[in-house]
Amino acid sequence: MTPPRAGRDTPGRGHGRPPLTTAQRRAVTAADPATGEIRASAAVTARLTALGLARRHGTRGAHYLTPAGRTLRDGLLRTTADPDHHHPGTPSSGFTPATGDGPPHAGARHPEAATRAWRSLLEIRRLTGTPGTPADWERARPVHAVALTLEAAGLPPTALDDTGRCTSSGYRVTARHADPGTVRVAWHTADDDPDRRQGRDGLDDCAHLLSTHGWDADRYTDTRRRPYLLVTPGPRR
Repeated sequence: MTPPRAGRDTPGRGHGRPPLTTAQRRAVTAADPATGEIRASAAVTARLTALGLARRHGTRGAHYLTPAGRTLRDGLLRTTADPDHHHPGTPSSGFTPATGDGPPHAGARHPEAATRAWRSLLEIRRLTGTPGTPADWERARPVHAVALTLEAAGLPPTALDDTGRCTSSGYRVTARHADPGTVRVAWHTADDDPDRRQGRDGLDDCAHLLSTHGWDADRYTDTRRRPYLLVTPGPRR
């Protein structure tokens, strides 16, 4: 058997699809893991569109992976040796929102990256016909989606030091393992923060913002009388 030519990829050959070039394969695997947006040359995006792996959408003329493109991407990521790609569907070289469950995010470009990711999300909502409610990928990754909603609006995430002590006031988004479709949002106030009311006001801001963008945010109180939110995707409209 003749081996495949260097620089080309074989997935899709069994379905009658021509093999991908290195540039086309790179564009698929490097697509935004959340929105599926592709950043590549016009020639590459045109070819992926012709193959049914991408389509153009939105006023910016951006291209996004189709369901077939996402399936191919997952297959490529499962076979790559790059350790950053061991978990398809999670951010690798793309944007990862701050959940407040660790040290502060470094880098001055993070707010701008959050804004770009949020704009891409809104386009995906329009593309899938759910402009006012979470899209399917948000429902599959609620921690990621809720954190992006909060961070893109300018709310600050909290930060924890190595001992778990809160070093800056802000939101914290965590998964509820007993209910994978629900996330917990709390507002933590740093020990040296003089404004102790900020916790209540900050959580109110989170609840209002999430409700505005299609999430149901119900308030509860834990055993120490600290308020928190349980957040779930709102019903499809």
